[in-house]
Amino acid sequence: MTDVQDKMHELFTRAALADDDLGYPDHVSFLPGDQPWADRAAWELLHDEGKAVVVVTAEHEILLIPRRHNPVLHWLDGVRGLTPVLVQWRAHGRDREPYAVATHVGRHPLGRMRELAHAA
Repeated sequence: MTDVQDKMHELFTRAALADDDLGYPDHVSFLPGDQPWADRAAWELLHDEGKAVVVVTAEHEILLIPRRHNPVLHWLDGVRGLTPVLVQWRAHGRDREPYAVATHVGRHPLGRMRELAHAA
């Protein structure tokens, strides 16, 4: 396993076993950001299944939460290859930022999330 996969497993275990609320929504999926399949998996979870995703990298984690939207707009976003999300970022070992950025991500959401994380 890579360092990122180890970190992802650690975060998942802490989230599952912690007595405190660590700020993750119900039914969130953890994905290692260094794997080539993670981009496709993030898109399927966000757009197709409407589930939240935590993308874990060596330095930080990015929480992507699908936003509610009009069914017609959902169909239009799908045609355009976009889905609306809220994005929260935090460095490992720190509290989550107190705000979320609303944006749209395309079929390759991890590249967009890396851009947003570096801009913050």
